[in-house]
Amino acid sequence: MDERIYERRYRRFTTLFVVLLFVFFLIVANLFKLSIVAHNYYAILASTNKTREVLVQPPRGVFFDRDNIPLVINEESKRYGYVRNYLFPEEYAHALGYVGLPGDDNLNDYTCGKSPLSDHYMGKIGLEKYFECRLRGTPGKILYEINARGQKKNALARNNPQQGENTTLSLSTKLQKIARSQFGERKGAVIASNPENGEVYLFYSSPSYNPNIFFDKNVGEKYGILVQNENQPLLNRLTQALYPPGSVIKPFIALAALAEDVITPQTTYEDTGIFKFGGIEFGNWYF
Repeated sequence: MDERIYERRYRRFTTLFVVLLFVFFLIVANLFKLSIVAHNYYAILASTNKTREVLVQPPRGVFFDRDNIPLVINEESKRYGYVRNYLFPEEYAHALGYVGLPGDDNLNDYTCGKSPLSDHYMGKIGLEKYFECRLRGTPGKILYEINARGQKKNALARNNPQQGENTTLSLSTKLQKIARSQFGERKGAVIASNPENGEVYLFYSSPSYNPNIFFDKNVGEKYGILVQNENQPLLNRLTQALYPPGSVIKPFIALAALAEDVITPQTTYEDTGIFKFGGIEFGNWYF
């Protein structure tokens, strides 16, 4: 009886010893893996956990008019790095456009080689959008040391951002100011260009608006007022509106008629609202 009890205890002890030996082997093997085999991996992981790379928004390129007058400047912002300050806001609102944060469709746009950063401004309309790739610049980087709570402590390294390329336009601020003063709040548009080389000297749509409101803390309220304005100041009447082209050619027809003595400066015609030609009647859209 005592011998059987001894054998049972011996088997239990042997089983327990084998289990403990197996567990010890697993612990040693895991330590070997962590300290020897995967040392580089965990060393890199630990280094990553104690540092954080932050991208720094570059200042956008600046627009200049034909007389080398700056039309916009970049002002530092704690939240977004840099924001635009349009120096002649209402004169150039429809020409330059404005910038804003990227939408979902913009984040997958690789037209400029890289997609825009979600918290960095990009051109939304106008020349800001047209010259986006030129104006965007290259973001900088700052490597911060962080604590266990993920808070930034010391800056370990810094790569400064590169400002976007400046752009000189053919537009004249003098003419833009004259157009704004002459139009006032009346609706209309005016453009002046050089027919010899295509340079545009004047590009103005009225009424205009102040694009600096898009950086205002009350942007929602102010934008809502613009949208509800019956004169549609956000509408670019030079590029977005449709006008009958017939009146554009009339001065040239009149000049040709004067040159050929078909009419004189005193010639007048009564507009009855209908013009008959070859048995076909054409109605005057005004009437």
